[in-house]
Amino acid sequence: MKHATARAWWGVLLCAAACSNRGAPPAEGDGGPEAGRPDATLDAGALDAENDAPWDAAADAVLDTFDAGPLTGDEYFYVFDLLDIGAPEPEGDPTIVPGFDLDGVVSDGSEIETCRTADFTSPPPDSESGVDNALGPLLAREEPRFNIRANLRGSVRIGKLLVLLRLRGVDDLADDDRVEVDVLFGLLPEGVAAPAFVGERFEPGQTFDVDARSLDAEMQPRVTLPGQIVGGRLRAGPGRLGLSIPFGADLVELQLDRVELRADVSATELSRGVIGGALDVEDTAVALEPISDFDIALIRLVLGGAADLDREGGACTSASIGLVFAGVEAIEGTVRMP
Repeated sequence: MKHATARAWWGVLLCAAACSNRGAPPAEGDGGPEAGRPDATLDAGALDAENDAPWDAAADAVLDTFDAGPLTGDEYFYVFDLLDIGAPEPEGDPTIVPGFDLDGVVSDGSEIETCRTADFTSPPPDSESGVDNALGPLLAREEPRFNIRANLRGSVRIGKLLVLLRLRGVDDLADDDRVEVDVLFGLLPEGVAAPAFVGERFEPGQTFDVDARSLDAEMQPRVTLPGQIVGGRLRAGPGRLGLSIPFGADLVELQLDRVELRADVSATELSRGVIGGALDVEDTAVALEPISDFDIALIRLVLGGAADLDREGGACTSASIGLVFAGVEAIEGTVRMP
């Protein structure tokens, strides 16, 4: 049972982690190319990026920049060397949690529409109220039992989970009203056993190959996010992602909505990165149910208990989650299949 339970928790977390592969540009006719279907997970899978309106005004402002004319400027390439659950600092204020206001409601825990789930405030530099991240603190509290955070960090350190970010059209790393972000999955170059480190960080300037499943038939990124840089901080999204995760012979289809991404950006690194989004409780449970060694009762219990968004029929139907990340400059290698 412990093995099955751990895998059930991993099913939830894998969907959240792939949220790193955020939303997408508007569909054709709305100022951007039609969204594609990316393939990208820890092992294999497919990401499906498309718009899903309505969004809040701030999100719309980002999307409106996508059709602002030809993209100009420089290109930067990064690899994530940290990916973790967004949760309070161990000895810090429990109300300070990374994430985003996904529903436009600042809840103190008394609002029916949030199923009486109190919101958080994000840490600097965003320091925004109304943050929705119900699953992050919950999963963090269960770390001694399931070791999810340790497994997630370990997958990054050994090169099993490599998220690559290509930032294009940068005229100014301090302020730029229009940039584009390609989110790709990476592979260690053939013959390389693991990433090289300097202290606790990846050594900058390493080469990472691109998983061919991150590209479409025309070799274009399947996930491209419209964004801006404001005061040296990248803001990208929002979007909607469908994720296919293979477990042995089974394929699980999961969906993450309302995805947003932010990070401090320089020519050499990404820091204080945050990814946030929402999981539909029933869709996630149904998607995981065919996996024979998943504890579906636990999945429903965890997701349902954390649900804080999209109230319908007296219950919230989606659960919010946030992740944190950091990255360093990298060199884009060859495109190949794993």
